[in-house]
Amino acid sequence: MLREDDDMDPNQRTVLEKARGNGGSISQGDYVAAWMAYRQCMVDKGYADPPLHRVNGIYLGTVKTSSSGMSEAQTRKLDDDLAYCQTYHVSSVDVIYRMNIGNPQLYSNPDEALVDCLHRHDLVPKGYNAEQLKKESLSNTYSFDFSDSQTRTCIATTAPTLLMGEVEPWNPYTTSGGIQSAHP
Repeated sequence: MLREDDDMDPNQRTVLEKARGNGGSISQGDYVAAWMAYRQCMVDKGYADPPLHRVNGIYLGTVKTSSSGMSEAQTRKLDDDLAYCQTYHVSSVDVIYRMNIGNPQLYSNPDEALVDCLHRHDLVPKGYNAEQLKKESLSNTYSFDFSDSQTRTCIATTAPTLLMGEVEPWNPYTTSGGIQSAHP
């Protein structure tokens, strides 16, 4: 799993090695610290403090950037810096943390993972399946309570793109930013 030649922050590597010896479990404190390291990386690269959107303690891990007024070169550099900071500081920790909460069966299909999570928490009827979820996603009308706290945790951990409409755009060249919770 961990190779010595992986370009990874030593802190992220330590968290992963600790998880390997702890049944794959990552503490919430280690998870938050990895996200804070990502955030600091972006600030150190000269950007405004990026907002970190959370749903029930789960970071959505994506940023909607407002590229208005940015040159093509600035946009390319921003994309490269976002990818570097996420990969170097948080991406492996994030995947494992979210997987442990929302997808312990390790489904490779996010729709199946979400449906399994909804079933495990009795949020949908037993007959509810990934095909029905896909149909509902197309119409953005769900037969389950999308605003339910546990439902939102299932979504944040298995199919966070369903929550992207709640993520505010970030202008990387302004001084605002912060941790923002997505509203239920």
